[in-house]
Amino acid sequence: MAYTFTEAQLTDINNTVSQIGENDNWKVAYDAVVAALIDAVKDDEPEGVAEADRAYVDAVHVWFKGAVMVNTREGAFSRLIRSYTKRQLGFY
Repeated sequence: MAYTFTEAQLTDINNTVSQIGENDNWKVAYDAVVAALIDAVKDDEPEGVAEADRAYVDAVHVWFKGAVMVNTREGAFSRLIRSYTKRQLGFY
């Protein structure tokens, strides 16, 4: 199953990204995508998502939230990944 963002969702995401400066926090862009994914599954009849595909969209939502945390240096998994990478690169 492939989920396709609506034009309105894409516009919101693109507008958010275009307002981010070079050194600004990208978490707001991640939040815009997460909000669109939440919107996709919160209604009884979500736009563009068949009932059978809700679990798939839910799984993508969970994965994306985890990716947000890792990429914004939040949470235990972020620390684990960064610590493991440092060890692998020899930066003890």
